[in-house]
Amino acid sequence: MSIKSINNKSRGFTLAETLVAIFILMFSLLGPLALSIYAIRASSVSKNEIMAYNLAQEAMEYVRNIRDANFLTGAAWNMGFINNCDPPNNVCTVDVFSGGLATCPSGVCAPLTYDPSAGANAGRYSQSTAAPAVNSIFTRMVTVQMGDDYDTPADGPDEMTASTTVKWREKGYTRSISLETRLFRWK
Repeated sequence: MSIKSINNKSRGFTLAETLVAIFILMFSLLGPLALSIYAIRASSVSKNEIMAYNLAQEAMEYVRNIRDANFLTGAAWNMGFINNCDPPNNVCTVDVFSGGLATCPSGVCAPLTYDPSAGANAGRYSQSTAAPAVNSIFTRMVTVQMGDDYDTPADGPDEMTASTTVKWREKGYTRSISLETRLFRWK
């Protein structure tokens, strides 16, 4: 066998074979890359849904706390709710750090603020506009509907329905989480 015939048999890959190999490699990497991009986007949405649920739950606990504090102080069980958060005209927001329900003007609540500092208030959501607070993407609304079908005018309402909704805008869509609970005059 001559040297010339050995060189012809081991010439290597052709350009077409190389291009096919590159395309196969590229498509095998695109699938997992697209999947990881989708997972990152989904985790961002999930993080905000969890935060919204926690903000809604915090408002519900605060409403319950007001009712319970009224019992402990001897005040009317529904003090602080009547004419404050009654729908359809009055919508409230809750600021658990400054303490209280505040009526939202015209039924439109301001966005919650977030404290990005490293101090004692770091990471808190509130209605405070003092620096270093910045507007968050979340808006929290609370309504309280007094009464039920069994109330008599003589004894007043024995029940109230409290609901809270947290809304936020993300990736071009408005999203919301709503919770509702019934509170009773149990004393």
